[in-house]
This record gives sequence, C-alpha cells and structure tokens, in this order.
Amino acid sequence: MITGIRLYITYVKLKRKTGEKYVGMASALVADDSEESADKVLMRRENAPHHKNKDGFEAGKVDKISTDRNAIRGREQMLYEHFEKESTITS
Repeated sequence: MITGIRLYITYVKLKRKTGEKYVGMASALVADDSEESADKVLMRRENAPHHKNKDGFEAGKVDKISTDRNAIRGREQMLYEHFEKESTITS
C-alpha cells in the first residue's frame, strides 16, 4: 500500500537558444511536501519522455509546490498568461 500525499508542482522549461518558455504541472505521491519531494516529482516528469525535450528545452525548474491541485492549476494559468504577455511562451 502506497502512503503519503499527492504533491502538485508547476515547473518552467527554458529553451535558451530562443528564450522560449514552457509551463507545465505534474504530480506524484510522495512522503511529504518538502522541496526535496517537489524535486522528485519534477525528476519523475523529466525522466519520462517529455515532448519538449526533443525541441531543445532544458530541464524544468520547480516554480511552486502545493497539495491543492486547483491552486497549482491556477498558478500554471497565471504563468502561461505572464509569459504570453512577454511573447516567450510556447505550447
């Protein structure tokens, strides 16, 4: 039986060559809501075949951490809109 909490994160990937940014969210069952656990969630996401890796995007960086999916979904939208204003977002 898996015990723990479902931790949600938002993350940003950068394509240094063009300055483009990609915003995403991920989740996993972890022991606690520490930054170390958030890094594990991101590593699990990065180790899966991410569709932006082949486009030259660097590894993602954790933006925010929460146990509330709606809060993270809202944060993902806020980041998307922020980078859209800068014209640096890709989908």
